[in-house]
Amino acid sequence: PDVKVEDVLRHESGLANLHVGIEPTHLLKDHLHKGTVASLIANNKQTFPDSTPREYHNLTGGWIINEVVRKATPDNVTLGTYIRREFYKKHNVDVHLGLTKEELARTHPLKAMTVTKAVLQSLIPNAFGGEVEHNIFVFGKILNSFKKKFMEVEKRGFAPMFAGQSQQGDPGKSIPEFFNSSVWREGESPAGSVHASARALAKLAAAMSMGGKVEGGEVITPGAWSLLHANPVCRPDAQFGMARTEFTQGGVNMYKDYEDDTMKERLMKSGRDGFVGWKGMGGSVIQWHPKLQIGFGYACTFLTWWDMVNTKARKMQKEVKSCVQRAKEKNTDVNNNEPTTS
Repeated sequence: PDVKVEDVLRHESGLANLHVGIEPTHLLKDHLHKGTVASLIANNKQTFPDSTPREYHNLTGGWIINEVVRKATPDNVTLGTYIRREFYKKHNVDVHLGLTKEELARTHPLKAMTVTKAVLQSLIPNAFGGEVEHNIFVFGKILNSFKKKFMEVEKRGFAPMFAGQSQQGDPGKSIPEFFNSSVWREGESPAGSVHASARALAKLAAAMSMGGKVEGGEVITPGAWSLLHANPVCRPDAQFGMARTEFTQGGVNMYKDYEDDTMKERLMKSGRDGFVGWKGMGGSVIQWHPKLQIGFGYACTFLTWWDMVNTKARKMQKEVKSCVQRAKEKNTDVNNNEPTTS
């Protein structure tokens, strides 16, 4: 079937997986203009899950949207160039896609626990210094789920996302090694290789919570903001074990608590009701709460590669939301903690 931009952004294009892996060097800005990635995806056969059109596009959606931006902009710039120009240079929002050689020196190496260490840490209660959020029984289930999703041979005949990439090995070693590589950091994978500090993510999220306004300017017009958040569709997502997600036509997820939430859905959304945005692999989050006008950014250099619901950030979001709600109930100015007069 024909694919619309909103289908890609709702993860319903049938292109969540590829039959031929991408060469990481093909994601470098100069190579993107040659159209190699675009041709590979264009020739890829659409494949949909059996019981839902939605299957989260881990990386492919970002690659497709980058091509749309490159074709739609008058000067044919990549999304990385657009972000640098519109966010960083105009508004000093320190967010980047496709680092320069000079910017590589500003990055911090990512680290993670090996599988063995994570298992051992799950045996230690958190109260006694255990570094894994879950006990050994829960962590064992999470680890098995991770292995089935990312480490077992793909039964539908899809290739690994990157050519020559092995699905075996210890993810606590292979994931940081790949993410720390210069070719990954310099390349443009909009759904995976955006580089930012937590402060920068929070600044951007704060702007989004205020309709796109940031320090006297606009990172996005009110009309574009409305379109970004319009027409959310709630459907089961095959990538998340049929847990429901609610993506808009602009590709942001609406986090809403439903009365019939399953356990998987509660784990994904608990404390996030009313937030909008995304979460990243390893723990990072950029989300905003338009009603409470909260912008939340969380970035980490220590990756919890097994945690698909970003538990640490979720718990902090819950506390931030609770603090803001209490402050509003007390009619307190949350910026300076001084009581306001009505």
